[in-house]
Amino acid sequence: MALFRHFVVSVTTNQFRVTAMRCKLKGRKLLPIAYKTVNLEAVSDEQTVVKAFRSAASKISPDPEDYVVTDIPLNEVVFRRFEVPAILVEQGKGRRKNSEALKLHVANEIGIDPSSFLVHPVSVSAAGDKRRVLMVVVKQETISRWVVNMTAGGFPEPDVLDVSPLKWFYVLDWANMDASFILVMIDMDYIMVSIFLNKHLYNLSISLDTNLMVTLGALADTLGAGEHEIFSMMQEGRVDEAVLLDVFSSTMLYEISRNVSFLVSSTPEMSTGRLEDIAPVTYIMSPWNNVGDMIIRAFERFGAFPFPNITLKRAPLLYGIPKRVPLEAYALALRGGSDFVKGQPLPA
Repeated sequence: MALFRHFVVSVTTNQFRVTAMRCKLKGRKLLPIAYKTVNLEAVSDEQTVVKAFRSAASKISPDPEDYVVTDIPLNEVVFRRFEVPAILVEQGKGRRKNSEALKLHVANEIGIDPSSFLVHPVSVSAAGDKRRVLMVVVKQETISRWVVNMTAGGFPEPDVLDVSPLKWFYVLDWANMDASFILVMIDMDYIMVSIFLNKHLYNLSISLDTNLMVTLGALADTLGAGEHEIFSMMQEGRVDEAVLLDVFSSTMLYEISRNVSFLVSSTPEMSTGRLEDIAPVTYIMSPWNNVGDMIIRAFERFGAFPFPNITLKRAPLLYGIPKRVPLEAYALALRGGSDFVKGQPLPA
């Protein structure tokens, strides 16, 4: 681990590509030094991913003492919100014992062997004398297999294993966002919907059935090109906007609306008044050029958003994020850098 040199390596994977980046932390600034993306086919086995790891590692040349952060496959991760006795999430003396009790509580709720998985609280909210805890649940086997694949691919053993959706919170420009809002994140493998009240994360849901890969597949069928070529054309603005609007509306709008409606209805804190008074803004976010704007225009054109009195905006990103670097890897590197600095690490 780079205790003195503060080099951060991020390795992130989705069904579209593997991306790795090596950055140097200078004060609070995170400077990319090298990065590599390796395209994958829509369905890739673990050996293909390991081969892609090797290609990426050979480009960025990670050092054994680098601080390595990675995100594990989201299809093997569960987000759940549980209501638990407050003592289970109290800090300080007895924290380890409380953590084990929390794990047993989760095991009883979902009916699995407590020795087979890990839990990590993402956020805690008060609920009278209890607490509502949003947690990540992941199998031990998944973590072990991912670490083996990374080291077989030429990377040092990771210091941090995270889950993909959480890294995006590190690139948001919080100072220029409303205090309370809904956030819709559109990524290659999933759509995330999250609810923030007073800039505190209350609830989160993931849809794996709707994602940008589904849209790329539909565009590939329409335009007669492969997904990777379509992606490049989108990034360069070479796909007709009318075509994009039609395909995005047919592949995403209904599912985004359904997931937003479901999360709002299943979050008790959202039933205390009119939604537009509680969270007046929904931010749309995507790391891929123009996707967020395209979704907003599609909702405006077809009027499909379930809460018409909510304002739709593109989520603001931190000023100074380096251009032409893969944002998915840089967001994860910022997550790693946060372990070394007080407060939010900043783009350099």
